[in-house]
Amino acid sequence: MEIINKKTNLTFFLNLDSQVLVERLFTRKEKRPLLALINNKSEMKDYVNKHLFERVNYYMKATHVINLKEKNIRDTCNKIMSLLEKDSS
Repeated sequence: MEIINKKTNLTFFLNLDSQVLVERLFTRKEKRPLLALINNKSEMKDYVNKHLFERVNYYMKATHVINLKEKNIRDTCNKIMSLLEKDSS
């Protein structure tokens, strides 16, 4: 992340609850080769939690961390657009 942050001040971590990620990924797993062999949501949850645990410190170095727990898609897009507009001025 440090290399990316040196190139731009606009890096985003969309912090989403792991259970929401599990639900989304499980229904689309056939389109993702690394996930295609996961047989059930319990295995998917283990996979997601393991990878989030390994990566969260890296992700948290983003210049903007957006907690999505309370936000809908429109609010999230508005937040990102606001940050992009602020940066361009």
